Amino acid sequence: MLQPKPIPAALASAIRRKLRFEAESEQLAAALGGHTRHRVRLSLPHPAYFLRLDDVALGRSLTAAYPTATRVLLSDGEREVYSVAEIPKCEAGFLSEAISFEHGPLFDQLLVDMATLASNSVTQSAPKQAELRLLRVPALQVVAAWLHWDGSTPADWLLPTEPTPPCLTAQRLYDGNSFLEVLRHPAQQQLAASNKR
Repeated sequence: MLQPKPIPAALASAIRRKLRFEAESEQLAAALGGHTRHRVRLSLPHPAYFLRLDDVALGRSLTAAYPTATRVLLSDGEREVYSVAEIPKCEAGFLSEAISFEHGPLFDQLLVDMATLASNSVTQSAPKQAELRLLRVPALQVVAAWLHWDGSTPADWLLPTEPTPPCLTAQRLYDGNSFLEVLRHPAQQQLAASNKR
């Protein structure tokens, strides 16, 4: 099961300030899905992680991934989720001026994948509460919903979001080791091609 986390007050305030300052922009209007900023509810904060191509090629584990942002879901008064605010991290905390809003078909598919991952019988039977994460491997054009369990025996399950590279199957559940093993050869090929240029 997912382990709920509170949204830090400073983070929530920064998102609402961004909503207020950009209330008239076309981009924000699209992100809000036709809803007013006054009805926006914030929920399910989760970190976004980045994994480098060379880490994949060298067979390193998911511990090599590092957090790059915090994502917070935006919903209306009826709890329909229609956007996500992404706040980049920095050494001092987070970059409130760089908050962006994501919406559209790719985000909608990611929401479906997140729900599928959280409700899967394999992940539901895990003994510990899990943290929802997002994993990006930009060099391989991979985005995946990620459930991570801490503890003496950490566990990871990932569900890649479409579009996926040929080596991955969308909607298929991968354990952390299998996921990285599938990506390892394409990563090595891409690194080798880059070194020849």
